[in-house]
Amino acid sequence: MQLSKIINTCTHDLVAEAAVASIGSDFSRRIGQRAAVREMSTGAYVGSMVLKFSWRSGDAELRALSQAMLGASTPVLAGLRHILDITTAEEDEREERQLKHNGRFRFDAVA
Repeated sequence: MQLSKIINTCTHDLVAEAAVASIGSDFSRRIGQRAAVREMSTGAYVGSMVLKFSWRSGDAELRALSQAMLGASTPVLAGLRHILDITTAEEDEREERQLKHNGRFRFDAVA
């Protein structure tokens, strides 16, 4: 299974950090910033995102992951990027809903 390859490698802090750096400097910076906001190392944050994806992914998500890895020159890195793109987008949506729920975003009509 493709996901198990990513879990076996990218849930180890140092390996995950190196993998993210290998994907590219902009990507690595973005993930590093997200980790820092959560007071985590980049590797720990990446590992937690990989595990969250593995716990909640169903058949459709696993097929999409396999598709993202198919034919890639570095399939584990392609899969990791796919996972992080999905989990960070979900995290953003969840945080936005929470902020709206807490009343921090108000779109009151101007009369």
